[in-house]
Amino acid sequence: VGKDTNDGWTPETARHSLVEAVRDAVAGDVIHAAEGVYDEKSAIYPGKTVCPARVVLTNRVTLVADGDVAKTVIKGQLDATEGDDEKRGPNGIRCATLCGNSRLVGFTLTDGRSGKATDNTEPNNAGGVYSDGCVVSDCVITNCCAMRFAAAQNTVLVRCRILDNRAANNGNATGGGSLYGCYLDGNNGKAGWLVNSTADIIGCTITGNNKGEFSAMASTRMIDTVCLCPTRTTSLPPEMTVISNCV
Repeated sequence: VGKDTNDGWTPETARHSLVEAVRDAVAGDVIHAAEGVYDEKSAIYPGKTVCPARVVLTNRVTLVADGDVAKTVIKGQLDATEGDDEKRGPNGIRCATLCGNSRLVGFTLTDGRSGKATDNTEPNNAGGVYSDGCVVSDCVITNCCAMRFAAAQNTVLVRCRILDNRAANNGNATGGGSLYGCYLDGNNGKAGWLVNSTADIIGCTITGNNKGEFSAMASTRMIDTVCLCPTRTTSLPPEMTVISNCV
């Protein structure tokens, strides 16, 4: 269980919330989290983010779940008082914010919510993970909602399952980050599952999303991927995008 007044150096003196677990981390530290539901406290990255998150990782810090991914859960917060029909609103809390080459490994991220304003800005995007190009691996991101990029924005996703996330506008799953060995299913929104990305999409399975298209930039590569939905590239000529060994 842990206590936030503990020093956090051993399992016996673990801290309780993720906010406190990473508070004293320095560059390159690896923080381990035991099985449990992490749904207390939140933080922002001053000068970088406005939407609070259950954990904020910076400066090459890695947070690793030591248990079963299904039993090690980062749970955001729905806005039950001022939220819209999906409980997006000013009291929503996303699951995680990552900056500065930090990493998140082995968690289930669920019930993350962004704000509800219609402008395409950080507070209203990414109910699951918002980052500046950091890596999230071996995670499940599910039932997260945002105005855009419901599961993740500007995040490299590796061996992740992206399930049943919802966006009011663009990017019912992700935007601005690469996907390697991921499975996307049941994501819903106004536009496609990946939008305006300079991404790699390699070794993925993409099925059951209500908007099947993606909008690809010049350096997008889709390789060894099964996409069981209508798919199109829209933002630049197709000869500038690599698509090979795909179904």
